[in-house]
Amino acid sequence: MKAIRALLAHNLDNAQSGLVSRSDVDNETYLFRAACSELSTEVRKNRRVADEQLRQQRTHLQHEVDILTQRLNQDLLTLTDSVRGMFNDRKMAVREEQKAVESRIQQINYKISVMLNSDSKSEIEEVRWVLIRRSVLGILFMAVLTLGTLRYATFVNSKRKREMEQRQKEQEEMRRSNGMKDHSPAPEAAQILAAS
Repeated sequence: MKAIRALLAHNLDNAQSGLVSRSDVDNETYLFRAACSELSTEVRKNRRVADEQLRQQRTHLQHEVDILTQRLNQDLLTLTDSVRGMFNDRKMAVREEQKAVESRIQQINYKISVMLNSDSKSEIEEVRWVLIRRSVLGILFMAVLTLGTLRYATFVNSKRKREMEQRQKEQEEMRRSNGMKDHSPAPEAAQILAAS
């Protein structure tokens, strides 16, 4: 019993030494809550500062975007005006070129009409006969070329027909001789065929 009492006393002393008083707990709780409140206040303050910085940056960026948009619109207007001016200049130049070409054509037509009126009709007839001769020669050349092509085509077709007939005859001979090929010359083969 004495040993048990000694153990209980010893354990009781250990427990009392390890226990924290209520006032200490209240002090720690108060300090913790104060630290949390201070931390929350600082976080809110930092958040407000960050939000304000973001607003300022956004306002600055929006201002820069507006300035760039205005510049871009002005540049586009200037470019449009310059392109229109260049287009109008080009139109005027093309019109002047067309007028110059038309005047040259009229001059050439006038010269041709004067030359034709001044030349004799015999030269015109001579040119016409030369053209007729050349066209007749061209027609004859085309006719000869067409006939030659037709003759060549008929020759090729007849040659193919002969080759086909020769192959058919050789195949018939192969069938008749039961697959044995006749090595005799062509006249002898013709005699054999005539005899059979």
